Amino acid sequence: MTNHTRTTAPQPSTAASNSALNPVLEQLLRRKDVWRGHATGQGEVIDSGFEPLNQRLQGGGWPVGELIDVSQANNGHGEWQLFSPAIGRLSQQAGLVVLLNPPALPYGPGLAQLGINYRALRVVQSQERQAVLAALVDALNAKCCLAVMAWEGNFNWRYAELRKLQLAASNSHGLCLCLRKDRPGRVQSPAPLRVRGQLTQQGLQVQLLKQRGQYQPQVCTLPTPSLWAPNHKDLGFNTGFNTGINNHIEPSQGLAKVLTFNRFGQARPPNKPAPGNKGGQ
Repeated sequence: MTNHTRTTAPQPSTAASNSALNPVLEQLLRRKDVWRGHATGQGEVIDSGFEPLNQRLQGGGWPVGELIDVSQANNGHGEWQLFSPAIGRLSQQAGLVVLLNPPALPYGPGLAQLGINYRALRVVQSQERQAVLAALVDALNAKCCLAVMAWEGNFNWRYAELRKLQLAASNSHGLCLCLRKDRPGRVQSPAPLRVRGQLTQQGLQVQLLKQRGQYQPQVCTLPTPSLWAPNHKDLGFNTGFNTGINNHIEPSQGLAKVLTFNRFGQARPPNKPAPGNKGGQ
């Protein structure tokens, strides 16, 4: 494990100098989503917090500014265990961590136990497909976003939509995570890094399905943390038990701030009654 949150992976040397390339081709090859087969190095990375995993990730950490496709059997198969070390470090910086359509509202004490500053979190909720994609693109293009975690839910995004997210992620300077369920007919992803997480009796099994320069899947098992329940005494939260300490937390501090995202131009017509309101009164 490194002491730095962000590092830059070494870049491979090229056979021909950029000056010898056609200007249009040179500009194309500088894009993050274009990969030359002999190149395995990446740009900026974030320490995953797990040395065995860093050794298997190209560049020694999670890539910045690239879409990371995370597949799971179901929600709750270790996504917070896998990414909380990196998100915890990022949340201490100036900026926001955006959670789009999480399966459950974030719980402040649990996030604090993982080292995450919940005050940096913003939860965006929307059930409209195009609104969700628009919110994701906006978050990825926003320079204030340190990380974006998006749960696919029941949308089953198409390849073209995932490609749009990958292009938006290439303009980002943060961690870009797309969490999708394993399901029949699940489309392949254009993300440069594809990861699968599965909780087992041995711990969290992380399978690197795809990354640049990798020809066979790699597997790494991370041990389950010894303590999952929050240490209320250390965190200073009111548990209702008589601990001899006057611990208290305001209800508004227990959850991240929740935002609702709607596309412009879809407001309800003024003369149309609200759903369930007969007569329009």
